[in-house]
Amino acid sequence: MNKVHRVFVYGTLRQHESNHYLLKEARCVSRQCWTYGTLYDTGFGYPAMVKSTHNRVYGELYEVTPQQLERLDRLEGYEREGKNNLYERMTQVVHTDFDTAEAYVYTYPSSKRMGKSDKITFGDWKCHRYLQQNDLLYFAYGSCMDYERFKLAGVNHQFERVLGCGTAMNYSLAYTRKARDGGRADLIESNENTEGKIYHISSGALSYLY
Repeated sequence: MNKVHRVFVYGTLRQHESNHYLLKEARCVSRQCWTYGTLYDTGFGYPAMVKSTHNRVYGELYEVTPQQLERLDRLEGYEREGKNNLYERMTQVVHTDFDTAEAYVYTYPSSKRMGKSDKITFGDWKCHRYLQQNDLLYFAYGSCMDYERFKLAGVNHQFERVLGCGTAMNYSLAYTRKARDGGRADLIESNENTEGKIYHISSGALSYLY
């Protein structure tokens, strides 16, 4: 029986990205997880993760066969340790909604410098690309379904285009963070679904949401 390896992916290998086909036969362990690192936009249509002890990089966790791992190595320009690789393959702890796991992560060698202006603020490649648009879709499942809350904050004009109801498949509603005015609703991976509202917003509404 083939040995199974766990791999954390954060760029073009993620779901709906250009190289995800390489993971078509792999088992997805988590679509919502993170590990420590700093993410940069290379300017070539893919990101680069650099080792860090305090920043977070968000991505997905998969189980792959040795044959699938070889294909990922070729994509990432990794031959073996000690070679002049485009990306290094290392083992790192990955955090999911429920536990932690060790997995392979492809990181950019520290000897290859990245510009500070290329840093991806939130550590999420898919969000980084999506937020480059002005017109956005926003799925609300907690307090941001309350129009009175928008009126009190003076931002109701930003949330007048409600497209309808939506469902986040395989996510449950949870309260994972405390705040002065109560808890904050969150989505965690599960076998359940969460319903909410879908708004058509502009990038100008993001400062309020943040």
